[in-house]
Amino acid sequence: MTRLEIALVHEGFHRMESRLESICMAFCRTLFGLDLSLRPLFPNDLQPLAAHLAAGLETAVRSLDDLQPVLVCAPALGLRLASHGVVPDDLHTVCAALLATLQSELGDAFTEGVRAAWRRLFWIVAAATIGAMNEALPAAA
Repeated sequence: MTRLEIALVHEGFHRMESRLESICMAFCRTLFGLDLSLRPLFPNDLQPLAAHLAAGLETAVRSLDDLQPVLVCAPALGLRLASHGVVPDDLHTVCAALLATLQSELGDAFTEGVRAAWRRLFWIVAAATIGAMNEALPAAA
């Protein structure tokens, strides 16, 4: 990621940091609103998932200057997602839900540049999960 993209992500994250878990719950609602077929793949109580998402998001944002440690862990995330029944094509919906949630939270501060920076971060991490997800597909089927 470029220095500008990193700065834009940091700035947006800083605006949301104090409400991160509630924002992650809003992300879940947005995700399931976009694709209700994903809802049964996750537990009824979404609070632990929201807390886990918040921690993962915080780790990714704090690691923007060196994403390698995050990328090393990404295949395990891919396996975990695949074990829930998430497939690589679902990541497009996940990205759309993330961007919609960020837009809702950041309002006018969610410019096209901010959108592009967050999208880039998402796909950098997602790309590292997809290989593991694909490997897990035959076992999960």
